[in-house]
Amino acid sequence: MAVGVLTLCTAAVVSFAFSNRTRACLDAPRAGDLYMARISALRPGVTATSYALLRVEEVRGDRIVARASSERSSNKRRIYRQLDEVKRKAAAFAPSDVFMLPRDDLRELHDRGVILVARHLDS
Repeated sequence: MAVGVLTLCTAAVVSFAFSNRTRACLDAPRAGDLYMARISALRPGVTATSYALLRVEEVRGDRIVARASSERSSNKRRIYRQLDEVKRKAAAFAPSDVFMLPRDDLRELHDRGVILVARHLDS
């Protein structure tokens, strides 16, 4: 019983820290940031759920310009693993798959489960 409670408490603390890091990144976006996103939610009319990485190319005042990775998957764990791979090697990002997102909407997109994870490239 005590082990189960300890496990739940540890998971809650890790989840809280993880969410805080994501929110901090979304509050102060900068070029090079990586977002794991449910990319299908950003495309009107797309019904099949798919996930991809978004790399912030630039921050323009109240908007960010982000480019989607070439690889898409219905398996979000597969895309999550790519976050660390991007840091070690260059990942392929689609040259024409660009999103302009209002900066003020980033937190809402996270709350709605569209942006699942956000990381500064150096963290």
